[in-house]
Amino acid sequence: MNFNAAEYFETDEKLLNNKTNRLKKTQLEKIKLTDNEEEIKQVNSLKKIQYNKLSEKIKNSETLKKISNTLDYQKHLIVIFKF
Repeated sequence: MNFNAAEYFETDEKLLNNKTNRLKKTQLEKIKLTDNEEEIKQVNSLKKIQYNKLSEKIKNSETLKKISNTLDYQKHLIVIFKF
């Protein structure tokens, strides 16, 4: 009895070294791959734009959190010194 990992995982033999995210043959058939440099540049620029937007959102979130903490602290000080 010979074990064939490619058959068992329903994937291409070239992907057997991937321990995670190992695509099945049916998934590979649905993917459109390209060698067109222009398309690759467009996709990379879109990824970069999305990454920058996400980075800005994270930065804004951290800033808002600091402001909120400062306001909470000031509020507690006012309550303490009121009595």
